[in-house]
Amino acid sequence: MKRPETNKFTLNEEKNRKSDKHPTHRGVLDVNGQLYWIGGWYNDGQYGTWFKGDIREITPDEIAKYFGDEPKPALPSKPLRQAVLVDNSIEDELPF
Repeated sequence: MKRPETNKFTLNEEKNRKSDKHPTHRGVLDVNGQLYWIGGWYNDGQYGTWFKGDIREITPDEIAKYFGDEPKPALPSKPLRQAVLVDNSIEDELPF
């Protein structure tokens, strides 16, 4: 799962709901670097359709499980060295 930018959130439709009590949408909220799970439901009422939800802090274990460091590219075992060829036959003076 991708971690959202600071002070932003991601919210996606939950396609694998097990019952009507589970949220229709789930996501992650980042508030000043602290991550929270967010879930929401569509509701119909006297004044139309509205959205309600809940927020729960993500534990350090969940952060490690779902937002662990992305794999970093492997570094070469030896530093790369390249040869540079210099052509000294070029005249330094301009022809005009």
